[in-house]
Amino acid sequence: MWLRREASAATNVAVSGDGTRAAVAYRNGVIQEWDIITLQPTATYQANPSSVIVGLAYQGKTYNILAAINRNTSVDAVQRFVPGKTMPDVSVNLPTGFEIRDLGIDPKGERVYVYPQFGPRIPVLDATSLEEITNRDFSQA
Repeated sequence: MWLRREASAATNVAVSGDGTRAAVAYRNGVIQEWDIITLQPTATYQANPSSVIVGLAYQGKTYNILAAINRNTSVDAVQRFVPGKTMPDVSVNLPTGFEIRDLGIDPKGERVYVYPQFGPRIPVLDATSLEEITNRDFSQA
């Protein structure tokens, strides 16, 4: 089967904005991108093999892939992978102790919402630079 290219278990799947590609994240830190029409791989990306990709999303209408990385340490990260580069072109560490659960992105591909395992604070990052724009505190909601 075409999604079983890696020996490691899949942890996440994302579909591109135009519906032509799917990115599959595996437990070993590999992200494999597929052409949905031909069922052929189009790219392979590598996050840290000792980390788990817990969230995956395409950046708007581009083929840039954003990944939420749980490093099993006190510092998790968000990374962006772009076509033509195997390793992330941008990576940002989250505050110490912030355990990432997932990420989401707005329809235009401009803002990334980083969802924590615990706690009411949701950082909002610029999707291009991955710099924090603001954060939402839902403790008073």
